[in-house]
Amino acid sequence: MIKMAESLDEHILSIFTAKCLNNIPNTYLFSKNLAEGLIQEYSSFLPCAIVRPSVVVNSLRDPIPGWIDNFNGPMGLTAAGGKGLLPVLYASNNISQDDVPVDIVINTIILVTWKLGLTTFTPQSTCFVVNCTFPNEKSILFREVCNIGSKVIKEIPFEGVLWTPSTLFVENLIIYYTLTILWHILPAVIIDSVLKLSGHKPMLLGLQKKIYVANRALEHFLFNE
Repeated sequence: MIKMAESLDEHILSIFTAKCLNNIPNTYLFSKNLAEGLIQEYSSFLPCAIVRPSVVVNSLRDPIPGWIDNFNGPMGLTAAGGKGLLPVLYASNNISQDDVPVDIVINTIILVTWKLGLTTFTPQSTCFVVNCTFPNEKSILFREVCNIGSKVIKEIPFEGVLWTPSTLFVENLIIYYTLTILWHILPAVIIDSVLKLSGHKPMLLGLQKKIYVANRALEHFLFNE
């Protein structure tokens, strides 16, 4: 797969991508599948384990509550919503998010490594697999997350908020495209034009492009549990 990605041109690669993915929704999950296959092969002569976290979000306790070092996944969309940059989101109103804090994932990996060290390995041993999730008792609708965030933002607002934070969840792709142009793209073009004329660097349209790409990349997870 690495040789294919490095040697094939974009057109042929896009065709191979559609063929290789089959029923896997995106290349992110496909790469995870490849990695697990590789680990399964090594597990015949090495003690191996696979830890499968669900949607990784900010920390519960360590190093401090709420810590995160990037804006990947839902945290990026949450930050955009808090800034007033996310008037519309392509997502379901009725899907629960099975989030897991990053420190819980790290602790699980440490614990699994410790367990492997105490386990006698034989050639017949199978790969140890752990699903690191909080199903049922900790799940919450993504719509509810936004509602809670809206209340928190009123008490502790972000710096540099562009508009009143409020997000409409849309489940129809055509309506989403239309509202994205009206509520995301056009205001960004106007504000960037004003910034450019006043001698400042335009930035909003670039941000909205990133938000759009993030929304579509997370599409599968925003419509499926």
